Amino acid sequence: MIHRKNTTAEGSKWYNRVRSEYERTREMVKRYSLEFKTEAVKRVIEGGESSAAVARKLGINTNSLRDWVKTYKEDSGQPFVGSGNLRDIDAENRDLRKRLRDLEEENEILKKATAIFARGHKTFSGS
Repeated sequence: MIHRKNTTAEGSKWYNRVRSEYERTREMVKRYSLEFKTEAVKRVIEGGESSAAVARKLGINTNSLRDWVKTYKEDSGQPFVGSGNLRDIDAENRDLRKRLRDLEEENEILKKATAIFARGHKTFSGS
């Protein structure tokens, strides 16, 4: 069965509707700077304001602010690392896991080489 691109008017309407929905939802995703998040969190933690009141004043989602506060409390040294970045501890963990995989692979190779040499040694010693 051959699939062809739907070039009918109905197909174009569907594509345009899906595309506009995608663009609309992309615009809804807001990105906030590290400074903005930190100040909002400090208003809740140090200022004694409720997260709902701060969220209303700043025009942000209450659940987002609560997540920021939780993240800040878990790691106040590096709370908001940004998209695509890792906290120092996570980067170190990733590097250590990679090193462990590499060493395990080397160990398997050495075991196989030892078995091959041991077989070869038996044949030579028996002659």
